[in-house]
Amino acid sequence: MNHSTLEAALGLSAPWKVTEDTFSLEEKRLDITIDFEPGSTFS
Repeated sequence: MNHSTLEAALGLSAPWKVTEDTFSLEEKRLDITIDFEPGSTFS
């Protein structure tokens, strides 16, 4: 799946980003890994 599509669906904005997604049809499961850019600051 396209990471930018998932980011938009989840409402993520910088510095957050989707780094990995895996879908298992057998388990009917979608795993999404979210990370942030190194050196980012949070308010």
